[in-house]
Amino acid sequence: MFKEFLEKCLRYENLHILEETGDREKIKRISKRHGKVTEASVLLFDSGTKRTTINEIYLNSQGYFIIRDQKRLKLEKFK
Repeated sequence: MFKEFLEKCLRYENLHILEETGDREKIKRISKRHGKVTEASVLLFDSGTKRTTINEIYLNSQGYFIIRDQKRLKLEKFK
């Protein structure tokens, strides 16, 4: 049943977005390193390690992204 649910979720490599909460348009604070931090966050499931994490959504001139393992992952890549 959970595997059927994962097939419907947005996916990039072994990461699945289970849920997105908050408002992407509202800015919570500004990070000097990564840009604007929005009030939105995503619940990610890593199928390799079978763990979930909550990641903040950032915004800069190139679009929306999250930070995962010290790398920027654009939300456009999740399909």
